[in-house]
Amino acid sequence: MMSASLTGRADLFDRVREMWEILLPAISAPHCLEACRSLPALIRP
Repeated sequence: MMSASLTGRADLFDRVREMWEILLPAISAPHCLEACRSLPALIRP
């Protein structure tokens, strides 16, 4: 909603990537943490 309101969704992928960069380490099991840190980089426009 923020992306749509502020930029007409021009930054949607950047915002989703940032969300996952914060969320994944918080919810990942310790043994998966390193692998999860690389996943947000796979989000592309």
